[in-house]
Amino acid sequence: MCQLLYINLKDKRYNQLATYYGILRDSSFQHKDGWGIYTEKRGTPLRCYAKLEETSNLHLFPNLFDDNPVIAHVRKASVATKINDSSFNHPFESSHYILAHNGTLDNGEEIPKDKIDTQIFLDKLVEEYNEKSEFPDIFNKTMEKFWGKFAFIIKDKKSNNNFVIRGASADLYKSEFLVDNEFHGYIINTERTSLVDILMFLRVLFLTIDHTKEYSFSPPELLDAESIFLAKDDNLEKIAETKELKEVDLFPEKVKKAENTTLTRWQGRGYPDYSRNWHETDWENGYYYSRGTSTYSYKGNFSNKVSKLLSYLSVEELDEIFMYVYGICLLGMNDGLFEHFEDNYIDKFLELCTDEKCKLWNSSKMLPGNKLSIWELYTKSNIQFPYFVNDYTDLAKALKKAHWEQTEEKSIEISKGKTIPPC
Repeated sequence: MCQLLYINLKDKRYNQLATYYGILRDSSFQHKDGWGIYTEKRGTPLRCYAKLEETSNLHLFPNLFDDNPVIAHVRKASVATKINDSSFNHPFESSHYILAHNGTLDNGEEIPKDKIDTQIFLDKLVEEYNEKSEFPDIFNKTMEKFWGKFAFIIKDKKSNNNFVIRGASADLYKSEFLVDNEFHGYIINTERTSLVDILMFLRVLFLTIDHTKEYSFSPPELLDAESIFLAKDDNLEKIAETKELKEVDLFPEKVKKAENTTLTRWQGRGYPDYSRNWHETDWENGYYYSRGTSTYSYKGNFSNKVSKLLSYLSVEELDEIFMYVYGICLLGMNDGLFEHFEDNYIDKFLELCTDEKCKLWNSSKMLPGNKLSIWELYTKSNIQFPYFVNDYTDLAKALKKAHWEQTEEKSIEISKGKTIPPC
């Protein structure tokens, strides 16, 4: 997923350094598909598909800032939009709004090849614009047409107001900046660990610039879910609520939920999921599924493409993909949804699947001493799901790091001259 930054430190130098380090850090290590910023001084978004450190006109960067807030975005493209084109980078601008988004949205319509989901949402938001309506009403009316994960930072160009919006499954964290124990602004980020890292770096950097002052930050605070905030100079004011929909909310006749399903919440994963226990059998004859004392089975046959995808993925991972895309587990999939999945997703997945990545992933799960589950391995290595959308080199480094950390945490003694097998 992408990463959002809203920086309001009320000082040109502070805003510049916080933005620079936030974008440089994230575009170099995790979110490598470009970046973009909006500042009042520039007046229009600056976007680039390269990592910040590879930008040729980086010397112009300091001239973009003033004491006003900064909207920044670092992109980690989805499978369908890994294209070297800055037109796909946030923030986006329309006649009424500047908008940056983290998440994935869908309204059931086919997305043109020259646009991404965020641009479709912005088009619909502009269509709903009405000078007599308040922004939260315009936003919620637009959101009624979409389902999926979202966090937004939106500037209303007419009112000059900035709005921070969090759905149910995307996170937004806020930390206040203090100089000599007095409030001096705040930073918002979609990832807590990234925000903490930025804050620690800035504190040290600011002390080297002026050691006569004391710099500190408040612990990151998770913003309320499904809420719309007005970003003021001194705080965030919650002004309205919003709703994160699922596909079943918009198309109940298309998506049929499994019977007797108990909703739960996976630890460390930010969205509802179905409680489930998989039993793999002969995939040519469909699948077998058990939940408690109830047993269900899919009577149809998987297509050759789905069967091929299952040679790279476990059943749990395929199930998770359906949860991401359709909001339902594999059991709830019907023929129409399988057909939609094949038409819109599976070819893109298979393009990214390689035997080398599969071998790396499977061997990592079977390393001696590995006690991590599939999902713990994803969390520990901090790789994008599913594993094959990552570059082979990045995947290898992340998995190796995860296993080293596991070894250290469990205090496993390694004999002299021996090391953990490389991933």
